[in-house]
Amino acid sequence: MPIVKTNNNRVVCDDPEPADAFVQVVWFGSSADGGREGVFHTSPQPIEEYQDAVDWAISVADQMAHPLYVVPMRFGDILSRERLESAVASMTDQERGELRRLVVTTCAGVMRDCDEITVREKAFGVLAKMGVVSDGE
Repeated sequence: MPIVKTNNNRVVCDDPEPADAFVQVVWFGSSADGGREGVFHTSPQPIEEYQDAVDWAISVADQMAHPLYVVPMRFGDILSRERLESAVASMTDQERGELRRLVVTTCAGVMRDCDEITVREKAFGVLAKMGVVSDGE
């Protein structure tokens, strides 16, 4: 775990492992209104951009009051329910609409093309929860 020292701060870099798929920069600080301390982070990026994340963290470290952390993540880390809910809550109405269209299109494609019955059933369940199809109840 390399630690990069800047003029007034440091960047802690977790080394990526073979199973890592994403990288994110995390730091602590005051909110924009200055009222509370919080955890802040960049959007997760593909692990191929690990060095870009390190370079960015180093470039902004001296502007921050606390160290920055470059954190590689696996798919399971990024797909947590809380993270997804937070991401959707921060979207605009247009972005949520685009996400909904993408989910509907993907699930419909799975139902049309997938040979696995259990996978098709799960896709149907998602569409039913979204109100796109009726589950017959």
